[in-house]
Amino acid sequence: MTASSNASTHTASPITFDGDRNNGTIALLSSDRPTLIAGTADRAMVTVRVEDTQGNPLE
Repeated sequence: MTASSNASTHTASPITFDGDRNNGTIALLSSDRPTLIAGTADRAMVTVRVEDTQGNPLE
């Protein structure tokens, strides 16, 4: 990454971004089944993506 300010240029590598784990939001919540029957062995695959305030995925 290269950043410039006035007459000064700085280059850095590698760049590491830290997600904001305190402000995560659910960006995606989906299921492969629209309904499940209670009291049975029904199963569903649920997908969740959580992102920080900048849209970066949190793990």
